[in-house]
Amino acid sequence: MTTRSFSIHVRTLLGILTIVAIGAMASSSTRTAIAQNPQPLTPLATTQPADATPSSAPNSGAANSTEATGSATKTTTTTGDPEPRREPDPTAVLRELTNKQNAAPRPVVLPNRPNQIRTTVMAPEAIPANAIRPVSTRLLPDGYRLVDRTGRLTREGDYYVFAFESRSEGEAEAPIRLLPNRLLEDMEDFSEGGARPVVFIVSGEITEYHGVNYLLLQKLLTRPNLGNLK
Repeated sequence: MTTRSFSIHVRTLLGILTIVAIGAMASSSTRTAIAQNPQPLTPLATTQPADATPSSAPNSGAANSTEATGSATKTTTTTGDPEPRREPDPTAVLRELTNKQNAAPRPVVLPNRPNQIRTTVMAPEAIPANAIRPVSTRLLPDGYRLVDRTGRLTREGDYYVFAFESRSEGEAEAPIRLLPNRLLEDMEDFSEGGARPVVFIVSGEITEYHGVNYLLLQKLLTRPNLGNLK
């Protein structure tokens, strides 16, 4: 073996020893770092998602299942198809509109003033003197409404009165005095001042003054004469 070959082998051996020493030093440094900062490894099977909240209760599994079920139910209810809209019943709609429009408002009865006695009987001057049948003397309260009542226009003294049409054999309603307005003027023209036997259908509001009722006309219709067909 020559001097040159021996020198090459020595250099190679020194390189190998250097590499081994460097590897040993690196391994020793890694073990020291792990010993100073131990980090337990988490099994993959028990890893929870980032947004999950761990539970320390013994029945955490059942709680998570219930929560998951409730969440699924809520999602189904929220994202489910809405119930189809049902078409309204025409009969129910018509009944509702009829009840609201045709219902007569209840009269407002004012409280009695001190030392006042509210009368419920007509004053004698409002009762017709030539009545064929007994006439009711009931006094209607102020604000009472008449709706679609039939009768005729007649004259009594200084007032036009509305004589109610009644086919019963009991006590008849007393004629009611009419307050002047345009509808009363139409009644006068159409019936020639009460001379023609025209049957009117009226609606209006009742007022009271000194024990006498008055009617303020608000709607006026005439009933056609059907002759023998009625």
